[in-house]
Order: sequence, then structure tokens, then C-alpha cells
Amino acid sequence: MENKPNGFVEEELRDWTVMVYLGGDNNLSDECLWSIKEMYRVGLTKGYAVVAQYDSIAGGIFRYDLDDIRGPVQVRGKYSQKEQCSQKEQYSQKEQYDQEERTQKRRFDIDGSLNDKHARAINGNDASASITALTAFVRDSVKKHPAKHYMLVLSGHAGGAVGNFLLSDGFPPGNFSIRELAVALVRIREFFRDRDRDEKLDILGLDACAMSMAEVGYEFKGLATYMVGAEGFEPATGWPYHRLLEELQSDSSIEPEAFAKKIVERYIDYYADYSVAGRSTDQTVCNLDNYERLFRAIRKLAAVLSEKIEEQRVMDAIIMAHWRAQSYKFEEYVDLWDFCDLLARSDVDDVVTMACESVRDAIYTPGNAKFKSRNNYVIKSCFTGPQFQYSRGLSIYFPWVLDAGALRQYQRRLFFSKDTHWGDFIEKYVILTRRRPRGFDALLRQRGRVVRVGNVIADHRISNPLDRLSDFEAISSFDEHRITNPDDRISNPDDRISNPDDRISNPDDRISNPDDRISNPDDRISNPDDRISNPDDRISNPDDRISNPDDRIFHSIDRITSPKDRITSPKDRISNPKDRGELFEARVKNPPIAFIRHRCSEDS
Repeated sequence: MENKPNGFVEEELRDWTVMVYLGGDNNLSDECLWSIKEMYRVGLTKGYAVVAQYDSIAGGIFRYDLDDIRGPVQVRGKYSQKEQCSQKEQYSQKEQYDQEERTQKRRFDIDGSLNDKHARAINGNDASASITALTAFVRDSVKKHPAKHYMLVLSGHAGGAVGNFLLSDGFPPGNFSIRELAVALVRIREFFRDRDRDEKLDILGLDACAMSMAEVGYEFKGLATYMVGAEGFEPATGWPYHRLLEELQSDSSIEPEAFAKKIVERYIDYYADYSVAGRSTDQTVCNLDNYERLFRAIRKLAAVLSEKIEEQRVMDAIIMAHWRAQSYKFEEYVDLWDFCDLLARSDVDDVVTMACESVRDAIYTPGNAKFKSRNNYVIKSCFTGPQFQYSRGLSIYFPWVLDAGALRQYQRRLFFSKDTHWGDFIEKYVILTRRRPRGFDALLRQRGRVVRVGNVIADHRISNPLDRLSDFEAISSFDEHRITNPDDRISNPDDRISNPDDRISNPDDRISNPDDRISNPDDRISNPDDRISNPDDRISNPDDRISNPDDRIFHSIDRITSPKDRITSPKDRISNPKDRGELFEARVKNPPIAFIRHRCSEDS
């Protein structure tokens, strides 16, 4: 530190300035204040500064600066004369700080005096969820504590891509949309550039639920280098700030990528102890600079799925992968890597498989040297507990039910949806896969009409009069071709054979015995590739057939394709069901039991 002639005391740039913005005007108010007390537990800061702003449910916005522990010290001499301390007073404060640091007097984990001595009320009526309030907080903190690296942490309630951020229960009510938060971050970047420093936030921490999403990262690209957040729900207590700041206390010169990874590691280690209480959580670091490769792959995936979903076998594979994939926020979001991995492994279509693999590899490639590539989007992802054990770091909006309001918000407000057309695929997927309304089939039998049910338009006109049915009477010019028994007619158009090549022209090949016919459509083989063309391969003995549907293999990846792997001798089969092993994944949409307490993506 150097003595300036004008009486200023100039400090070198600190390594880090950490800014924590806590939206506590809701049921998280107590937890937010607990987080501030955890920050003060670290004590005297050296090489870094910590500033927190807290919006209380009781009214008022308060700011806490850990530098107040040792009194104000002028930084780089850029304040007015009125705001400056005398040289003698500053040197006295500095000597006191050095003495306390040498003797390791930890007087800062104090109960009962935090707000009396360290809280400063912020003037104005702005709620915490305000672009003006957030940018002012960052501007003041950076001016007071210029540093080599900056981290901004936003702590509060959130709902992901189709929700809002920093929800407030108080007055005035308020919250950020994802776009509004992006606008605030743009203003922060412009503030950095106005200070002749062409830089952005090194780390953007999202201490909230369901924010590690592809949509969120896309909105924030170019505004921060690394984004730290969770795919699933976070505990109400949020980040363990005491543990995180200890990393800076031990080495304030740590680089941003290494510090972001340490945040994830310390977070998971902290909450791993809560697994015995049924707590599951996850945390991820994303490199926002690597967005281009990933989002090109997502755009391609959306286009491929939108085209191929009209094929029944592809639709079934998408539904199955969607159902099995790691999900979040009441089945509204899915882990993008897990979904693409499941769909690619189904091997339903070469084009679909390639598109899924491109997305999967852009996120990260486990067990491969590529994982350390600078082109990967997720650079570290960890979980603890059973609920999120298939988390790979990045989720995406993929609902089962079409919420018109949420989808409209998603398509109109987010650049991600406009640029990748993922919202268009979602709309098509939900419409095509949902069950038709009751009575819809009866309407289809009306000749020459366009049937409208809700927002679904179905043109089922039959142009050939010979193919029409009227009141269960077949119209035909040949009496012998009429179906006199109404029970033998196909009432469902989806069950009719439209392609003449698929019809059975030889009467000897038809099934004359009704008992041998497959009455349940779910038991029929819709994919010709799955049918047994060689009669020698068919099971002629009914006792050898699988009569219980629960014992059948529905997923192609679980089937035995090589004859060498099949059990040919009845003696080698397990006849007692109790001796058979259970599937690792449950057949219902419930999280499987976790065999591993916690794990990170690097050792998956």
C-alpha cells in the first residue's frame, strides 16, 4: 500500500469481489439473513471483498459489507474529499487490521449486533426484483471494491425457464422474468465497459431452484463466463456461504473456473450429510462461452424430432425416452443429456440418433478425454441423494401437458425458443401424443365432413364412395364383399390397412378362427422389422409363450439380439420368479434407489 500526497491510501486491485443479492421478501427471509451471518463467520477478508444486499419481508432493503469489520478504507482514491478519511485515521485502521490478523482474533461471529453495527439501509422504494436496484448494487460494489475478478450471486425463489426469479410476497410485489434479468446483466456489462474495462462477470451464481437450464444459459450468453446453478429444487437454506468463502480465504488468487468448480464441490459435500434425511440436490458449472456448438445441436435436434415424430415408431421412442429421463419441477423439465442418451440408445432412427449424440457430446462426454475439452458446455456437475442421480448438468423445458399460457410465454419471451424452434417441437409433440377426445371416432365416420374438436382439425373425407361406411353398411358393388356382421367391421380408421401391399390377398393366410386373432391393439406388432418372417422361428407351443404382459420386453435395447446370448436349455432358465433380479430402474415414474451417495460428472 502506497501513501499518496493528497492523503489517499491506495490499495492494489483485489483478486475477487463477491456480490450476493438476496431476495428475502418472502418465506426465505430468515434463511437469507442466516446466509449473511454465515458470510460474517469467515471473519477478516484478505485479497477479496464481500458485499451482500438483503430485501427483508419486514420492510426495507439493507446492505452489508464485510470490509466494515475493519472500518472503511479508501480504494484507489476515487471518492470525493468529503468521503475520504484522514491519512492518520486510515493508517490507524490498517494497523488495527494487521494486528487483529496477526493475533487471529475472530470477533466477527457475533450474535445480537449484526444489524446495529454492519447493516446500512438503502434509500428508495424499489423492490429487490428491480433492474434499477440490481444494477445500482453491482455498480456501487464494483466502484468501492475494484478487483481482477467479479462474482454475482442471485439468491431467492425461482421457477426456471417458464417461471420467474426472485419472487416477492411483500409490497411492492415484484419478480424478474428471465428476459428482465438478462436486461439487468446487459446494463452491468455496459457499466464495466464505461469504466474502460472490456470485461463481464466471471461467475454468475444462481442460488435458486431449477436455473441450470439451456434456455437460461442462452439468455445470459456474453454476460458472464461461468454460470453456477441447480437443475432441481434447492434446499431453503441455499448455498453454504461460509464454506464457499473459505476457499477464497485460503487462496484468493484462485482462477474463475477453479473457483466455480470448488463451489459445486463444497455445496455437494455440505448437503451430502443431509441424504439420511431424504434430501437430494445437485449443482452444475456451465461455460457460457461454449454456447454456440450446443445450441446449433439443439436447433438441429428440434428440426429432426419435429419431422420424424409423425412416424409412429419414432413417436413411441420419444415418449419412452421422455418418460424415463431425469425430470425436475413436477415433470415440467428434463435433463437434456439424459433424454438424448436414452433416445439415442433406442436406435429408432439413424438421423434421430445422430442429432441426439450431437447434443449429448456438446454438453459433455463422460469417461472420455473430450470431457476436458474447452468446447464442452458443462464442465462440472454433481449430485447427492437418489432423486437427482441421473442429473448431467443441463435441463430443458419438456412438459407432458400443453399449458397454453406457459408455452406462449416460452415462445414469445425467450430468444432460445425463437432461435432453436424448441417451443414449436413441444407444441407439436403434445398435440400428437395426447389421447383423442371421447366420441372423436364416431365423428370421423361422418362422410365428407371436416371434423373440428377444440383446436384440432381433422379432414377425414373419403374420396372413393366404395370405401365409405354408412350406418354399419358397407357400400360395395359386389354383394360377396359386404360385411354383414357389424362385429367384424373395423370401426377405428387407425386399424384399417390403407396400403394394398399390406393386405392379405391369399385366403389361406388369413386367420379364420376368431380365438387366434389379436384383439388387443397393444399386443400387435406395428413395426414390420419386429415381425417373425421365418415360420421356424415362431413359438408353436402356447406354453412357451409369455402370457403376462409385465414379463415382456418393451424396450429394444433390453432385447437379446445375438442368438448366442439366448438360453436354449430349459434347465438354465430361472423358473422361480423370486429368484429373478429386479430391474435397476423402476417401471413406474419413481426415482430408483441410489447405490452411490453422491457423484460428479467427471467420474460418471
